[in-house]
Amino acid sequence: MTRRLQVLLDDEEMVEIQELARRRHQTTAAWVREALRVARDTASHPETGRKLRAVREAASHSYPAGQIDDLLEEIGSSRPNTVLGQGVANERLRTIGAAAATRPSISVPS
Repeated sequence: MTRRLQVLLDDEEMVEIQELARRRHQTTAAWVREALRVARDTASHPETGRKLRAVREAASHSYPAGQIDDLLEEIGSSRPNTVLGQGVANERLRTIGAAAATRPSISVPS
């Protein structure tokens, strides 16, 4: 079901919106519907921008990390009675670490 919404705008604002719609080859109504959808989505997910800024900031740094074998040994020795302290888990993590080391670095579009 569709519903009608009436919005009162002053003449200058209406002309600006009509021009924006014309530039995008849209009707004024289509442009307004799209603008309302964007506003609704932004209001629904306000932290998206903050999270993207954090990811971009983290991706811009180079963090030191040890060799995977040294890290696994250190983890295993601190948890001797856990799965990480057992050879099977260490071998699986070594395989994952080797695969990750051959991947290109992550780049986040700005």
